[in-house]
Amino acid sequence: MSDFVYLDNAATTFPKPPEVIQFMCDFYSARGVNPGRTGFDLALEAEETLAEARQALTDFFGGTECGTTTLCREGNRYATALAQQRR
Repeated sequence: MSDFVYLDNAATTFPKPPEVIQFMCDFYSARGVNPGRTGFDLALEAEETLAEARQALTDFFGGTECGTTTLCREGNRYATALAQQRR
């Protein structure tokens, strides 16, 4: 598990930096849709934004496949499940 990286800072950081708050407000007021749910233009754009974020994180961490980069809420739940599977 030496290639496993776990980050869960945003959920617990308070206060959020003003840039993060502004980005979130702008995003949710203009594009607050779920990616991959429909062929609706905004959903397709959200899916593209998500793919770009995965690729940027993969590049940042020196990964080779963005398909192995997982973005999830409640990271502790998934980290625990992964640890239990590895036993």
